Amino acid sequence: MFKFHNPATLGISPVPINLRIYSPNVLTLTLVDLPGLTKVPVGDQPRDIERQIKDMLLKYISKPGCIVLAVTAANTGTNYQIRGDSSF
Repeated sequence: MFKFHNPATLGISPVPINLRIYSPNVLTLTLVDLPGLTKVPVGDQPRDIERQIKDMLLKYISKPGCIVLAVTAANTGTNYQIRGDSSF
């Protein structure tokens, strides 16, 4: 039986959910949906949630051949700059 959890009371998991799409007409790609950066723990999240997320992100985005697709809501404005390095 599947048990639902309140996401506001959970931390993050480094275990990826794998989605494989097979076709002779597409390239072989691995898609990884990573958590967004956060500074302040919410609910029962661990105090070091920021470090955990940064460590997880760097594990994936530092791989050679990695393409990063940053997605943001269209209504958030332009307060963020895209940087060419991996500093946060």
